[in-house]
Amino acid sequence: MFVVFEGLDKSGKSTTCDSVYKKLKELDIHTTQMHFPDRSSITGEILNKYLLGKVNLTNEATHLLFSADRYQKKNFIEKTSRSGILLCDRYSWSGICFSHAKGIDLGWAVETERLLPKPDITFFLEADVNVLMKRHNWGDEILETREFQLKAAEAYLQMRDYVKNLIKIDATKSVAEITDIVVDTIIKFQKRQREQIEN
Repeated sequence: MFVVFEGLDKSGKSTTCDSVYKKLKELDIHTTQMHFPDRSSITGEILNKYLLGKVNLTNEATHLLFSADRYQKKNFIEKTSRSGILLCDRYSWSGICFSHAKGIDLGWAVETERLLPKPDITFFLEADVNVLMKRHNWGDEILETREFQLKAAEAYLQMRDYVKNLIKIDATKSVAEITDIVVDTIIKFQKRQREQIEN
C-alpha cells in the first residue's frame, strides 16, 4: 500500500509521516517511510543546493531533476508497497504543482510523471499560507515565500482531480489528532482491500 503526504511547505508533512510511521510500527504493521527529494542521492544533492539557493537552475531542469529523483526510487516503491505500507513525504503531485506555480506547462509536467507508481491514498495537509509562515524555519529554502506558496496552492486546487483517494486534513490540528486520522484511514482502507480480494 502506497500512502503519500502532500501540502504546502511547512504544512507538517514530514512530521506527520514520521509520527504515522511510529504509530503503525507500534501496532506491529509492516511499514516503511521515505521522503522526497532524497537529499542523499546524486539528484537529491543537487536539488538540496538549489533549494538552499546555492546553485541556479532553469525551471525545466529543476522539474526534471525532481522527477528523476522520484524515478530513481520507482522499483523500490513498487516492491515495498506490495509487501507492506510505504509512507512517502511529497511525491508527483507536489512536483507537478510546484513546477506549474513557476510557469511550467501543466501537460508537460504531468507527462513526465506518467510512468511512476500511483499512490493508493494521498493525504493533503491543508492550512492558510499566513499560518504556515509563522512556523519554525519558514523561509530557509528559496520556495518558502508567501507569493510562491499562494501560486502552489492554486495549482494544487487546479490539479485536485489528478489524485485519486484524496483526503484533506486540517493541518492546524495537533500532530496526535492528525496521526489518529491517518492511521484510522489506512487501517480501514487495508480492510476494504482485503475484503475485495476475498470476495
